[in-house]
Amino acid sequence: MDRVNATPADWHHWSSFGLRTELMPIVTDPTAQPAPRSAVKQFGKIPSLYDAKGRTYGIANWTGRDFSLASSVKWRHDPRYGIGLRTGPLSGVYAIDCDLTDAAAATEAQRIIAEAFAPTILPIRTRANAPKFLVPLRIEHKPPLAKRIITHHDDRIEFLAHGQQFVCCGYHPSGVLYEWRGGAPKEIPEVTLEEFERLWAALSVEFETGTTRVTATMSAHAGVVPNMRDGILHEITPEQLADLKDALQYPPLVAAAADNSVWSEIGYSLLSLGRPVGYNLWIEFSKRAPKYAPGAPEAWWEAHE
Repeated sequence: MDRVNATPADWHHWSSFGLRTELMPIVTDPTAQPAPRSAVKQFGKIPSLYDAKGRTYGIANWTGRDFSLASSVKWRHDPRYGIGLRTGPLSGVYAIDCDLTDAAAATEAQRIIAEAFAPTILPIRTRANAPKFLVPLRIEHKPPLAKRIITHHDDRIEFLAHGQQFVCCGYHPSGVLYEWRGGAPKEIPEVTLEEFERLWAALSVEFETGTTRVTATMSAHAGVVPNMRDGILHEITPEQLADLKDALQYPPLVAAAADNSVWSEIGYSLLSLGRPVGYNLWIEFSKRAPKYAPGAPEAWWEAHE
């Protein structure tokens, strides 16, 4: 496709935020032909490259690679590439990706986000043919923050975190350019973890609709209407879910989970909520725990479920 995704000036602008090693090329042409051995067959949003014959392939292990200056210089002079920004702890850049197809819902989400951080004004990435939008922000926090998802009917709001990325310059697969309200961001403002947690709780209360599907699933398995049985909570309202998420972020509780018995006690307390709510809360909490080992929370849940 004869179009310019990103110019050398665009690459320079985004690298001026101290993001050189976190910027990656994106083949934004969804009709691009994959190389014979490419595992990726559909392009448009993932870190990817063209080979010498103009065929495309995904960049292996892009989540943890340290891209060289020489590679960056080469990419910035190829207008076929868009620019992807890798989110996570190295840059401190994360993003709230509001994949909302309802214009009124998207407008309300923007209002909630704006009020949460006022008077700081966060950049907003939009596109002309949909109400969906993305908001990047910096959060200085170690260890890496994990991704989160709020389910809103058939849509969702996702927190892009460690091991993820977003297109900051280039075309959407639908054929329209991504745009930044007011022009390319002059900065990516930093917010505190506490400010972000309050925002996420507010968005969860307003938009989370996953409870209905959980309740139906539990009813089918249990054969009864789920409720508070034997003093155990088997369903949860959006307000309760927001409170529970906030409680599971409490730093002393997370620190105490270094003790395996405390960690397990949290798991036992979430089992009655089932999948996906209780399970997702358990995985998210475990990833923040001091002795987190990949695969351990999943194995624990399956053993005790």
